[in-house]
Amino acid sequence: MAYDPGLTIHGRFERQAARQPDAIAVQHRDHSITYGALAGRARRWAAHLRGQGVVPGDLVGIRLDRTPDMVAAMLGVLMAGAGYVPLDPSYPKEHLSYMTEDAGLAAVISEPSTTDGGRFRPVPVTTAQVAYVLYTSGSTGSPKGVPMTHANAVDMLSWAADVFGDDLRRVLASTSICFDCSILEIFAPLAYGGTTVLVDSVMDVSARPDGYGVRLLHSVPSVITELLRTDRLPQTVRTAIVGGEALWAGLVEQIYTRSSIERLVNLYGPTEFTSYATMAVIGAVSAGTPPIGLPVANTRIHLLDSAGNPVPHDEPGEMFIAGAGLALGYLGRPALTAERFVPEPSGGSPGERMYRTGDLGAWGADGNLHFLGRIDDQVKVRGVRIEPTEVEHALLSHPAVREAVVSTVGTQPGAVELVAYLVSEADEAEIRAYLRDRVPSPLVPSHHVFLRQLPRLPNGKIDRRRLPAPGPVEVACASAAPPRSELEALLAALWADAAGIGEVDVHADLFTLGGHSLPALRVRARASEALGVDLPLRLFFEKHTIADLAAEVERLTAVRVPDDTPRAEPVSRDELSATQLAILRRADRGDAGLVLSLIVRLTGRLHPAALRWATATLVRRHEVLRSVVGTPARWEPATPPNLSFVDGWTIFVPQPWDVRCEPPVRFFVARIAGDDHVFGVVLHAIAADAWTVETVGHQILELYAAAIAGQPGPAFQTVQYADWAAQRKALRNSQAGQAQRHHWEAVLRDAPTLALPGAAGRTDPPGPSHLHTFWFGDATVQGLIRLAREESATPYMAAVTVFAAALHTTTGQPETMIGCPTSGRLTPELTTVVGPCMDALVLRCDASGEPTFRELLRRVRAGALAAYANDAVPFVEMAAGLPEDPRRHPVFQASVVLQQRPSLLDPNYSAELMARQDIGDIQTSGVTDEPPMTALDVELALFERDGDWEGVLTCRGDVITAEQVRALAETLRELASTAADAPDSPIKRA
Repeated sequence: MAYDPGLTIHGRFERQAARQPDAIAVQHRDHSITYGALAGRARRWAAHLRGQGVVPGDLVGIRLDRTPDMVAAMLGVLMAGAGYVPLDPSYPKEHLSYMTEDAGLAAVISEPSTTDGGRFRPVPVTTAQVAYVLYTSGSTGSPKGVPMTHANAVDMLSWAADVFGDDLRRVLASTSICFDCSILEIFAPLAYGGTTVLVDSVMDVSARPDGYGVRLLHSVPSVITELLRTDRLPQTVRTAIVGGEALWAGLVEQIYTRSSIERLVNLYGPTEFTSYATMAVIGAVSAGTPPIGLPVANTRIHLLDSAGNPVPHDEPGEMFIAGAGLALGYLGRPALTAERFVPEPSGGSPGERMYRTGDLGAWGADGNLHFLGRIDDQVKVRGVRIEPTEVEHALLSHPAVREAVVSTVGTQPGAVELVAYLVSEADEAEIRAYLRDRVPSPLVPSHHVFLRQLPRLPNGKIDRRRLPAPGPVEVACASAAPPRSELEALLAALWADAAGIGEVDVHADLFTLGGHSLPALRVRARASEALGVDLPLRLFFEKHTIADLAAEVERLTAVRVPDDTPRAEPVSRDELSATQLAILRRADRGDAGLVLSLIVRLTGRLHPAALRWATATLVRRHEVLRSVVGTPARWEPATPPNLSFVDGWTIFVPQPWDVRCEPPVRFFVARIAGDDHVFGVVLHAIAADAWTVETVGHQILELYAAAIAGQPGPAFQTVQYADWAAQRKALRNSQAGQAQRHHWEAVLRDAPTLALPGAAGRTDPPGPSHLHTFWFGDATVQGLIRLAREESATPYMAAVTVFAAALHTTTGQPETMIGCPTSGRLTPELTTVVGPCMDALVLRCDASGEPTFRELLRRVRAGALAAYANDAVPFVEMAAGLPEDPRRHPVFQASVVLQQRPSLLDPNYSAELMARQDIGDIQTSGVTDEPPMTALDVELALFERDGDWEGVLTCRGDVITAEQVRALAETLRELASTAADAPDSPIKRA
């Protein structure tokens, strides 16, 4: 790819946006934004900034979380002709205030979106203008800004395109925009039509089994080690870039033997030279310390001695870097700029400068450059460049610190940690808290050693060789405060494991217990997986005790309830609801009718990895699907279920299911032959209802379709079942809820029991059911709808009227109790709740006195409206106190539903549901199942199909014969026809 210096950073992006506006530019978790949409957002930011008085050459701060809006803001600043200055929200206020003042910011973007600032008018921007300013640790005690131009960045992006090519199609962007690596991670894909996969931490790459399809990943060796150790390195990664720490041969071997990586690139370069100055491709067989390679394009390296003379080929010298990537200098520091940016002796054009790195290097016999360390005290800790003197200045500003020196200690090959040696009366907790308010978290030492005096040489300088090694981390003693909740216990266990320590006091400062950024990354990744949510990375640096961390996690994961429903009182999210307790009692009695399933035949090429990711993502989003019932009856976290691949049809053979030991969902794929499979989702009723099955089916298929299309999964609004239950409980316990109980007590008083003629003896549990399907006819249905409209009723009320009339004429009973299933999801926000939310309202249908069909409809309508107005009391509470007979429903023995969409009561449910999904090459068809079992005497399900109603009558086989079921269906048809044609005729004459 040819170097085109005439294009700016945003110019290259805009060129791609014009070419492919519908392509995905940025993916963030399960959300994505196209090039066209991102360009639109960026232009709105540019117009807004211009409207606020920002002019070309100004600097604008960006203090945003890592979302696509952050990228849009970065591009918007550039489009406005300004340069951006990253302000990490996790940095201490004092540190951010210093940077804001030092940079002389014209504006700060701290909100993720903006109103339209007016029409966007392009601003001429040259490649010589400052694009961004990055702050690095300063030896004077204050960070220093490094301004970089568009030309600097575009040169690096052009080099990256030449070197990494197709791997720029999907690049993981995990580095804070405060660091130079972020330029390649974010802008290289956007400049060449790829996708930037934006995450908070490199550990998040495992949030999806496909690793977001990432092809190129950049990190420091210590984090790569952690990815390998925890098996989080995606198999899609083809190129890994390492830098910021020394690479060692043992890690090289692990990378090539334990991952799918085909190319390992070791890069070296300071912020003052646009990230990268040298590059080495490290082969699988690497003896000795891997080199840092050769200069990248348009770059020159000089190794000079202390007098500024070139050193012999195999001798060490200080590295000086010159070329197109060289920064302008240090912002507002001309003296320091003159000291570090010096004239180039040879190799470039007259007047060229070079940067004095302070790093030692030597040319090896193989022609590669080898890094030998520093000539001063500067260090890199987990890839972050740190001047120990900056930390020392911060320590010495504490009034109780008399002396301080900061050094390092090695923890593993290529990795070091900061150690502070102090003469002070203050304790470690006070010192840590003081530093956190003044310096970024990487600059807070991992260890603090308190001494009576610092060891010194005869000349008065600190004798660093006599500084003692830090002692072992102190673990919690027997009096340590134990976890007070499941969440605290989870976080404490994760932190203890990550830091390699014993039990953790929930009030102890975690960073005194072996904590630093790498354990924090581990805990954050594992906690996000365990809780099924994406927790912000900075949370693990801002909250320093388990108690504070757990409280903030609870706050962040709390679900906002709809404004028009009572807000739930704080209750344990782990309590079983009243409905679930009733289901658990049925399960303990051996009730076999507690399983719901979605079974679909899949013909065509199946992508197992995509289906596995879809089911895993679904489970992460719905906590009830990754829980088990504990003792007492409370939800407890469990190992999430996996997608099982089995042979034949064994997945449909009922298996024992103990929800105290196994999560309430099972996923199966059975291979029948070739590309012919059967997919099954089986749910226990304690965590699901018929509505849940449809929700689960839709979401799995949408996630699967997204995965095979290489797109991020759709965002589902997910309210947890525990939150739904808390809302309902609050409503029931309100004054209105108490009044509703009185209503149902009156409705259920002396409720009649359905007495079908010739009913046989009942068994517990009920045996197989009889199922009969029939049609009402278009004319009949239209007549019933017309009657309902005349009486301001609904078609469902008309259906209940016909059903009540049929039961009345069949049994001769004047009153019939009919159950009316409801979704239990009262607002749009609750439609995707997974759990047993469906309930039943009871209609006491009075057919006494030989009413006409019209009069009976009016009675049904009045009862239905009263029931709808009192729907906060769940059925299990309605039935409380009524005589319990395991062989019979305690309140009603008949129910009716009318649905426009597929239902579990529909024999063709699976095929109809799946046919409405776009799942790529796979063709779907239903699987014939055994008729559903029912605990009721009679269930009538009606389905609207092309103006007609299909009726599915399901009856208990131990109560009514198949012949009686057919007779009842015929009675329904006849009565419906009469009601439609002659609604004012008495029912007894029908």
